[in-house]
Amino acid sequence: GATLGLDELLDDSLSAVIARLGFDRALILLLDEERRLLASGHSVGGSEEDAAVVREMAVSLDNESSFLSQAVRLGRPVMVTDATQLADEDTLRYVQALKAYRFVAVPLLVHDTALGVLAVDNANTDRPVTEGSFELLMTVGNQIASAIDRVRLYQTLEERIVQRTLEL
Repeated sequence: GATLGLDELLDDSLSAVIARLGFDRALILLLDEERRLLASGHSVGGSEEDAAVVREMAVSLDNESSFLSQAVRLGRPVMVTDATQLADEDTLRYVQALKAYRFVAVPLLVHDTALGVLAVDNANTDRPVTEGSFELLMTVGNQIASAIDRVRLYQTLEERIVQRTLEL
């Protein structure tokens, strides 16, 4: 059908971010509110090893020194110019595994509610990521968040229909 599954939506969105906005790599982590984690990672533009690292990522929202959770908590872009200066070991492990030293992270917001985080970098070409990209990334992040919200609403609706059908 015409409806996208969440995984397909995220992969398509990330591919568009790279193709249209000219970044080398992009990743999305979704917010798991119950566990207060950013997880369920999807990425485009890196190696298969990068993708495996992103899929395994789990970043606590309560981790004060994580730039990814910072973007979600603050509801605004966070630019990192030297990720090796970060304090906490977990984040540093991801940074080194992905060789992601300079990047921008923006929250995925829908109605002022964070659904996750989008991060982009230019690790392959080493071009700087500038503050000039913030507004565009926030807009794109909000559009992705709206699409995630719609897919989740549709999935919930589908589950209810199935449930009601079983009750008949």
